[in-house]
Amino acid sequence: MIIFAFATRTGKNQTKNEDASGYVDQEFFLVADGLGGLPAGEVAARVAIEKAIETYQETKNLKRAFELANHEVYRQSREKTAYFGMATTLVGVVIEGEKATFANVGDSRAYLVKDNKIARLTIDHGLGGGIVTRVLGIKLEVKIDVFKADLVKGDLLLLCSDGLYQYLSDQEVLGILEKTGRTKKALLAKAKELVRAATRAGGRDDITVCLIKVI
Repeated sequence: MIIFAFATRTGKNQTKNEDASGYVDQEFFLVADGLGGLPAGEVAARVAIEKAIETYQETKNLKRAFELANHEVYRQSREKTAYFGMATTLVGVVIEGEKATFANVGDSRAYLVKDNKIARLTIDHGLGGGIVTRVLGIKLEVKIDVFKADLVKGDLLLLCSDGLYQYLSDQEVLGILEKTGRTKKALLAKAKELVRAATRAGGRDDITVCLIKVI
């Protein structure tokens, strides 16, 4: 059994939140970060989440969900002048019993908190400083990283946009996530605390977090 919680906040320098998130039951979880500086970043993130969820519900195939999310963002960016060039990151996880399968494009991240340690599971597709080299929506085809991890009772997964880790170190995140409790209310409090801490530390970018705990 798992519990989960989401939290988000618009960055101090932003007029609108270009992050998006979503989930399917207790099984499929996603965080997207529309690229700032490009048109309609918030649209790209929302479209990617919606298409990935729709595809996963139909196919139960994580990689296919990412592929069709990319196709849909690309298609809409070519059909509407105001959307031309829009793009987004996307990170997601499917949980099936004691197995977790992750997919990632861009620099949104997945972490595993286990035995009082935090480990980043994803590799950023970027050069740092907000420069992303692989995203959804720019090309019709995109390489998607897919990998697996084993889960046990007490493990905690974190999905997040770069608005979190730009301002908080892994150890700062770990300090907040220690003793997360076994209730959804307690987990939501931790998600909100992460967002508040990143905001206090700078918070110029949008911040979105998803916490998933195996109980």
